[in-house]
Amino acid sequence: MNIKFSRKVTLFFSFCTIATSYAQKALIDSLSTAFFKDSTHIGLAIGIQQQKDLHTYYYGGKYLASQTDLSDNSIFELGSVTKVYTTYILSALEEEGLLKGSDLLVDYLPKTFKNKDVLSAITLDNLATHTSGIPITAWDDWALLQNEPTFNENNPFDLLTKEFLFTKLEQLDSLKDYGAPKYSNFGFGLLTVILESASGLNYADLVEKYVEQPLALQSTFVSVPQNRLHDIALPRKNSAQVPLIALADSEGTGALKSSVMDVLKFLSALNDPQHEKLRKIACKALRKPFDSEPLSALGLGWGLFNIGNDLVYWKNGGTYGSGSIVIMCPEKQISVVLLTNSDSTDIIQSYAVAIISTLLNQ
Repeated sequence: MNIKFSRKVTLFFSFCTIATSYAQKALIDSLSTAFFKDSTHIGLAIGIQQQKDLHTYYYGGKYLASQTDLSDNSIFELGSVTKVYTTYILSALEEEGLLKGSDLLVDYLPKTFKNKDVLSAITLDNLATHTSGIPITAWDDWALLQNEPTFNENNPFDLLTKEFLFTKLEQLDSLKDYGAPKYSNFGFGLLTVILESASGLNYADLVEKYVEQPLALQSTFVSVPQNRLHDIALPRKNSAQVPLIALADSEGTGALKSSVMDVLKFLSALNDPQHEKLRKIACKALRKPFDSEPLSALGLGWGLFNIGNDLVYWKNGGTYGSGSIVIMCPEKQISVVLLTNSDSTDIIQSYAVAIISTLLNQ
């Protein structure tokens, strides 16, 4: 190639890259401006993966919107985004031969369990894809939950122990929605218990062994250690600080805390076709075991939908005072992460769709 022509081509693509980056930053800045029109919003962290490139953007603060002290070390609650880590661990254990997605739930229940006939068709894949027919929660009514002997108003979900889950499961007399998509935190709590039983490890150790260590993640925790407490973006609901969520034996439903950069690294590993060590696990984790309508297609812990001709995977989450969403297109190796320490999951979901739609059309 002619050297002068080569330089012109290089300059052209460099200009295009700069222009694209500028447009991307302008879009993100405009979304953050809209976000902080609500005076109760405190902090917003946005991450973007495009092939090997990872970019993070921060607005607001850990404690006050005016502090602007968020960084790659800042730790947010992931809420139900935790579930895609849980199904990744399910896939890792399956790859090691410790269990199968086709295993029956009843095979992991105590021998004395009295209600196995009602639950006889449920598999681990059913639990992981919200198609088990098990109700969304282990209680019918919040008022009834408050009447439980171990209920703690300051830590209400700490009663979600294995014993509590099994007791409530035993009381089910039918599964009217088996096989149909019906979101179930109750089901994911049971899946967490099963993963711990099959591996002999608690959930925090499972996350460390299969996620943190292989990916060299520095800011992903079930319980944030003492020396990192200062990095927590404190969750807020209507400006009031609220406690970090605690979920007893149901941690796989929503107990993880992480940074935007760590989440990007996790998503990058899932959609990297050259990541040989993790590729088999990723293929299992991203499989779609059940066919359904495009708008409600289900993966293991993931929702699936199309943006134009591109298939994207998504998961959102929320706690008392935090919001999260991840969206990725594995085929194009593009991911978007939004985390906030404000109770605003619905708002950031629309932002994430706007960002990934723009990236897919570039």
